[in-house]
Amino acid sequence: MKIFKYVLVLFVLCITSWACSFILSSDKVLESQVNYVLESAKNNSISSTSAQADNDKKDITEVFIDTFDKEVLQYKGIVVFEFEQDGCAPCKALEPDFAKLAKYFSSYKNVKFTKFNMNTNLDKLQNLSKEKKTEGKNAIKKIMEKYDIETTPHFVIFKNGVNKKTMSNKKGIIEDIEKAVKENL
Repeated sequence: MKIFKYVLVLFVLCITSWACSFILSSDKVLESQVNYVLESAKNNSISSTSAQADNDKKDITEVFIDTFDKEVLQYKGIVVFEFEQDGCAPCKALEPDFAKLAKYFSSYKNVKFTKFNMNTNLDKLQNLSKEKKTEGKNAIKKIMEKYDIETTPHFVIFKNGVNKKTMSNKKGIIEDIEKAVKENL
């Protein structure tokens, strides 16, 4: 029965990963995903996370369409900006490591980690007028175009509102983010 559960969870993960075609380009992310799925299956919940990871998430500021300028572009210091979406297996796999990195840099006064979830931002538009919805969707599209966001997760390092480095999901992405932050301190 346990093997069936692992196989089923792995199958669901593969289907999700297929939707994010770039996953195959990263051995580390794939390994993280498999470990995440196996650990989650042991805990009988695919969405369960450790208490530490949940605690570390408090060091990440959620950014919305209407707060992007203030939280990212107007910030005096370094901003690590993650663009993600729901249902993205690599986003989920990198989440604990991204949270740990945010925790590591939380003692630096001029470093902020942010996360922009496309689905959450689109959901916020649902109760707005047609004109405001279009305006919001165009704002998301503008962010994606300006920072060459084609896949998720996608990371941009800003210093005083200026794009210093743009990174898409690849092997060693967390280490690359850490290096880019340290180079811009």
